[in-house]
Amino acid sequence: MIMIHGGHGNVPARFFSTAINYRSDEYGGSLRNCARFATELLEKIREAVGQAIAIEYRISAEELVPDGTGMAETQEFVKLIEDK
Repeated sequence: MIMIHGGHGNVPARFFSTAINYRSDEYGGSLRNCARFATELLEKIREAVGQAIAIEYRISAEELVPDGTGMAETQEFVKLIEDK
């Protein structure tokens, strides 16, 4: 199994964080854009390992900081990555 740590301030979490990600390119702004780093990362890993290995994506459900990502955004994010 491969585990991606996408929570607790690690790089994937920083792209998805509404408290940290102020980018105005294709990796910022909308929820889909903020999830782009994680979806591309997961797609590349799946491409490399095929279906033989499970991929776990660890995530913080809520950031618990002012203006941080909350449960509703996280639930939408999970829908974007669940097939990866």
